Amino acid sequence: MIHHLRRRLSEFITTVKTPSDILKVVSKASEFTEEISSDNAKDLFDFNSKPGKIMRQPSHIVHPGTSPSPSTLYNQKAALILIIPVEFIPNEVFNWGQKLIPFLDSYEQIISSGLMMRLAKSSIILNQAGTILETFAWIIGRHEWIICPYLYLSASSKIPIDFDIKKLTQFSRVDCMTFYYAGINYLMLRLYEKALISFLHSLEILNFSDFSKNVSSHLFLTCFLLHFEEEQARLLIHSKNEIDEDVLNLFSYSIDSIESLPFSNIGELLITEINEELKRRKLYKISQTALRIPLDLLLHKIGIETDEEIFENLSNLQDEGKIKYKNLNGIIRFYQPDMKKQIEEQNETISKILEIVNNFNIEYFLSNKSTKPTLTNIKKAISEMC
Repeated sequence: MIHHLRRRLSEFITTVKTPSDILKVVSKASEFTEEISSDNAKDLFDFNSKPGKIMRQPSHIVHPGTSPSPSTLYNQKAALILIIPVEFIPNEVFNWGQKLIPFLDSYEQIISSGLMMRLAKSSIILNQAGTILETFAWIIGRHEWIICPYLYLSASSKIPIDFDIKKLTQFSRVDCMTFYYAGINYLMLRLYEKALISFLHSLEILNFSDFSKNVSSHLFLTCFLLHFEEEQARLLIHSKNEIDEDVLNLFSYSIDSIESLPFSNIGELLITEINEELKRRKLYKISQTALRIPLDLLLHKIGIETDEEIFENLSNLQDEGKIKYKNLNGIIRFYQPDMKKQIEEQNETISKILEIVNNFNIEYFLSNKSTKPTLTNIKKAISEMC
């Protein structure tokens, strides 16, 4: 079985001679992927090594103005890295991925980005993320194809960065993922408005894909942390977009607290903020349904243990213009607040997001003449919030 697979894969890979051959071969490799396993992957990767001239490089760092041509061997190894799952050959991907860096300008940007994404994943498996992050940091300012892997690795290794995206690859899937991972980094940094804008751009570029549910769910989580109601958040996305049930439950006011968000690897980093927002929303809901309530009963209903914490939450909501209250000897009395300040702040937040989205003049959007329905929905969201 393994000998038959090796022979077929070898014959297939030897058709790769030049960088332009890689994309053609990878797109037709599905017939092999189901047969590759952890038992045969390394053998398949090594067996298909073809003699070729290996070009010595003074450094694995890409230098501006240089674009060496990769040998047939390098092109075939690049194709194998894209065909064989990373988890089966992490050491091979880690070593060869770094060797390929000086040649990546010779490949289509979608190929270069894919190779570096696999290098990033191998570094996580091998606990070498710091090494590759340092390598990527040297390249990030000069090549669009490295941005997505860099943002992915920063988020996955829990070393988030605040990175402004100025240029993209023009490959919609890569660019969509780039904005998605930018949003994840911003979420980890608690830069919620920037995260929201990034997720919106991700959905603008490629609204329906195999990871659009992930993008939409993280967008909703961001909206939750920005105090949006579920109806307002829905105005920002297509009605057919799926949202993870764990996120939707946050908007229901029925959850006391959470310990994790299974759909999100970064959920555990935001548990404190999410639980604080849950308390805030429950407190606001009570203020809308109860004229007065004993302090000890309010503590119990919100799940807060100390008077200091409940009064801090009450004061914060009052400062936001969401509620108005008085403490009458242990009885909390709620009054109808002046909504003017709240409306002004909501307008300011959404208008700022709208302005940034509208003025995000990068090459991708300048060359894309399609309309942006998201902008219309944001305008609608402003009126709905007011």
